[in-house]
Amino acid sequence: MEAAHLLAFWGKTPRVSQDSNGIAYKPLLHHLMDVAAVALRWQQLNSARLEREAALLNESPECLARTTAFLAGIHDLGKFSCSFQAKVPELWPEQILGPKREIADRGHWRNTAILLRAEPISQEFASLFPSIPYDISPIIAAIAGHHGRPPEGQDEVNADPNKARRDQQLGEECVDAAHTAFCTLLNLIEPLPLSSLEKQKQAAQWSWRLSGLVTLADWVGSDSDYFSFESIDTKIDAYWDWALTQAEKSLAGKGLLAQSPESRPSYASFAPRAAARPRPMQKLAEEAPLKDGAQLFILEDTTGAGKTEAAIMLAARMMEAGKGEGLYFALPTMATANAMYERLAEAYQTLFETSAAGGVQECESGFDSALRRSVTVERLPDRITAETRALSAAKKEAAVLVICNAVDEAIAVYESLVGQVDNPDHIHLFHARFAQSDRQVIEKDVLHRFGRDAKAMDRAGHILVATQVVEQSLDLDFDLVISDLAPVDLIIQRAGRMWRHLDKRPPERRPIVGPQVLVVSPDPDQVEDANWLEPVLGKAAFVYQHAGVMWRSAKALFDAGRIDTPGSFRPLIERVYANEDVPLALEEKQIEDEGKEWGNRSLGRFNVVDLQGGYGSLSTELSGTEDIGTRLGEKTVTLRLAYIEEGRLVPWCVAPDDDPNRAWTLSEIRVREKFLTGTSPPSADQALHERAKRDWPEWERREILIAVVEDDGRVRLEGADNDFIYSKKRGMV
Repeated sequence: MEAAHLLAFWGKTPRVSQDSNGIAYKPLLHHLMDVAAVALRWQQLNSARLEREAALLNESPECLARTTAFLAGIHDLGKFSCSFQAKVPELWPEQILGPKREIADRGHWRNTAILLRAEPISQEFASLFPSIPYDISPIIAAIAGHHGRPPEGQDEVNADPNKARRDQQLGEECVDAAHTAFCTLLNLIEPLPLSSLEKQKQAAQWSWRLSGLVTLADWVGSDSDYFSFESIDTKIDAYWDWALTQAEKSLAGKGLLAQSPESRPSYASFAPRAAARPRPMQKLAEEAPLKDGAQLFILEDTTGAGKTEAAIMLAARMMEAGKGEGLYFALPTMATANAMYERLAEAYQTLFETSAAGGVQECESGFDSALRRSVTVERLPDRITAETRALSAAKKEAAVLVICNAVDEAIAVYESLVGQVDNPDHIHLFHARFAQSDRQVIEKDVLHRFGRDAKAMDRAGHILVATQVVEQSLDLDFDLVISDLAPVDLIIQRAGRMWRHLDKRPPERRPIVGPQVLVVSPDPDQVEDANWLEPVLGKAAFVYQHAGVMWRSAKALFDAGRIDTPGSFRPLIERVYANEDVPLALEEKQIEDEGKEWGNRSLGRFNVVDLQGGYGSLSTELSGTEDIGTRLGEKTVTLRLAYIEEGRLVPWCVAPDDDPNRAWTLSEIRVREKFLTGTSPPSADQALHERAKRDWPEWERREILIAVVEDDGRVRLEGADNDFIYSKKRGMV
């Protein structure tokens, strides 16, 4: 088969037709070339990374770049199949495959694996790995499994060489087409054998990195803004040149090209306050020796001690030493991630030579005094007392933070406070059970009203009721903090949300005499049974499942009566996490909680993926429906809120760019899975749901539910017996 005939096979179609005369499409061969071009240019333009990868395999960088680009290019060979081509009847290549026929589809990625084992493709493919021609199943799995899951079973990655030609989904014509495409890419890219892969173990380990490259290249190469569906010169060489040019543009547009790190990183460029008066941690980060190879630094210090700046300095020094080209911030919540992004959006650019210095803040005169302080700790016996103290402080024009451990408790406190004030707009609610867009609006308002640069008139007399979303990283400055009892380290974190910016709001201008954290808790000296927390905290009593830690936290905090910064941090934490005795009523519960903790550790070890088995081992370790959790706690499901307008489902939130996919994402909310364990009948809006999901990716159609919000806020949710109400102020109730 000639390469020109391959253009009859489609590979990509837009979600909305762009051609009034028919369905616009991207020829499959062109898509394969797009992805190969991205893989090649990404490696060539990120030369330091390529050199490290090549050194690990003892290969030349050019050899590795060309061969892996070719492997990325053949990722979608399985789309040369009757089952895939039949997905769009109007684009069926009848001149090659004959009359259209309906055929069950196992998935084009699985057909890719089968084709790579088919003759004559298999021999030419194996020749790229001359030392291990019979041990390449992990490599096949990495190429074919670029959607996040490898082909299932050895009958695919190790398929019989004649299986494809006999298979209903494939057959002679499809195998010939796939072979022609394979050879076309082979001649264009000119890959070289990876002779250094001498053992199956090496191939297995390398397959993980190959999988990442193929996934990245496919994502970038599928962007129709750069790789359009418009007619392009069909000459193979001309199209390849165009694809290489577009690949570089697309990579640059997505920020995927490495920049040269700052040759002499300095705090002055991204953190002037640290440059002017560096804290001990920050000074150590500037001077700590860097050793050959990989390094792990663990930073431990008090709240507000400049750990973030110290971490950035270490990252900058490691990049300058050639240990990497960038840095990732992994944070515990969406709110902390958003806050860190806002904090570093400009400053991070100063870590690279090619970037202009970003906006930074001047050194705060009150920085040191904010770190050296004593926070008074007081126990409150119940929520009613907590609400009274919050309202009393607000009447004095204090900015008050009330932290509840559970969303339902936070909503209840919020509603109670709203009912006790003349101006409900002075009470605010922030938790995780809001649609994404609504949550972003609330988060922005919270940072504006209670952040570093908040104006006195905006914050005075306002109360924020929140959950753990405000616990870390958000630069908030309250006059008073009221918190549910929590492990002592979290109470310390929560106490760090007040009296932060003394240059902006010095002590004499604050309506509260000294920083105070008021803790809602039963008396730790009067424990009558294992459920001692529930009468006071309600549902919030069950969030932190460790009776000993909770009791010792209460005992240590109330015995001390204060938290001295930084002196008392470690003694408090060590006392709480030591194996000290607990009241007799809690002994059995403590043993039970410790057993659960050991069980969680075992579960974590069980869920660890064996990297030695290669990417292909995932198909044997995981079932097709298995969900591997990355967090402890109750399982959650994702809902997308919508409302009915003119007989169709419309996303709850509007995207700034009117992108419907983004609008649906901004309408997402996560709820506990147990909410959906009801027996209610299927929704009467089933047809509307199917129509709304029509353009969603397959996994989203399968895993994400649509919840319809009525005009009165009631939520219609298939499979849920409970009644829900959603509002922009309260979230999902």
